[in-house]
Amino acid sequence: MKKIFLAIIIINLFLTIGCVKKSEQSAVKSNPDLSGSLGSDALLADTIIYPVTIFNFDPTDDYAGQRLHKLQRKKFVDEIFDAIYGGTLNVYHYYTGELLSIDDIKTLESMPDFSRDRIEEIQFDETWHFSLSSKQFQKEVHSIVLAYALYSEDGERRGLKAAFRINLNGGEHYSSSTKE
Repeated sequence: MKKIFLAIIIINLFLTIGCVKKSEQSAVKSNPDLSGSLGSDALLADTIIYPVTIFNFDPTDDYAGQRLHKLQRKKFVDEIFDAIYGGTLNVYHYYTGELLSIDDIKTLESMPDFSRDRIEEIQFDETWHFSLSSKQFQKEVHSIVLAYALYSEDGERRGLKAAFRINLNGGEHYSSSTKE
């Protein structure tokens, strides 16, 4: 009985290893950017969209404090708004993609639930490349979205709301098919 049990375990092990190898091979075939070695430039992500929290909600959270200790959040946000008002950055409605005017931004800033101080998150839309030969990792940022916190009447944080999108690097990369 022990021999049969041991044989079943060994057969399962070989089947599992074989399935993993086939799975790896089919993943490489279905993604030609990963089919060669990483000796040449490889596209790792096109497109990746992810949020970055730029505000520490809990001053006792040492990890968040360490992660954000060099961030000059107020300066960053103010410089974005200065560039918008100066005409060097165009901003777009997060959902429709419609170009927003300076008056639209002024209206946003006059809303009672908006404050530059409430901007807590940046969403990045990027492409990632990696070159093993040069040991270089490159990220190309296509757009950013600034999001600000919303609060209930009693001061409880309800969540985040997108303020607007800023397209960078010569145009819009963000596909309308991925919009909510």
